[in-house]
Amino acid sequence: MEDMATFFLPITVITSFYGMNFKLPEFTLGPINAHAYVFILNALIVLIMFLYMKWKKWI
Repeated sequence: MEDMATFFLPITVITSFYGMNFKLPEFTLGPINAHAYVFILNALIVLIMFLYMKWKKWI
């Protein structure tokens, strides 16, 4: 259970920042697909955390 909470904490922080109702700079610069970048960033964070925990034999 703690492993799952550890995986989802950074995703929750990033997505809650992008869920706020104000204009972020990357949305006003032009046709940048920021949602895809955030999704990829979230996936990379979880993958890196998983591999690190696997390497340390915590999982």
